[in-house]
Amino acid sequence: ISTNGDWAQVYKIKSDEGVYLQDGWAAYKQNFIKSYGQVVTPKDQLGSTTRSIDQASTMQIAVSENDQQTFDGVWQWTIDHFQNRIDDKLLSSGWGITPDGKEGLTDTNTTSSANTQAGLALIMAHEKWGDAKYLAGARRLMTDMQSKETRRFGDKILQIPFVTNPNDPSYPINPSYGDPYAYEKFAQYSENSGEFWKKMATDYYT
Repeated sequence: ISTNGDWAQVYKIKSDEGVYLQDGWAAYKQNFIKSYGQVVTPKDQLGSTTRSIDQASTMQIAVSENDQQTFDGVWQWTIDHFQNRIDDKLLSSGWGITPDGKEGLTDTNTTSSANTQAGLALIMAHEKWGDAKYLAGARRLMTDMQSKETRRFGDKILQIPFVTNPNDPSYPINPSYGDPYAYEKFAQYSENSGEFWKKMATDYYT
């Protein structure tokens, strides 16, 4: 109530940081997302203009900005163009101009960090919007990550950066690909492998 007895309404508004994020997200969508959900960035050293890791990180930002329409578009584009491997549901890594001059996959191998971040984004979407289809998508990725992208090294479970020949004894390890926070989320939502993901999170912290 004001000093002269009149009533005034007070509205909750976004903080300065919230406005910056909102405006930045709008600019990002305008400049880097085309078609119905393809994230296009400058070409990397492999000639890719769209990478699975950029699709996954964009999905996470869409959840943070409560932009379900953009999230759905980016995830659908990812399914249509990257989730096409014969032996698993993991994501191919790169899309761009192929050697024959046509648009298509430039890297059919999978990157574990992209799969991890996409799985985490889907869980975030499930938690925010409550749609079971997001959790189902995350669980498909989790299943194949566990079987194809993790290895036991002594008493520890670690994630390899990409899928290699299972008969090759020299598996590459890069600690920067590990994300124990995501593994803790996977443990929380796993149907039957919760202890596996908990252990891997602990092993990475160690």
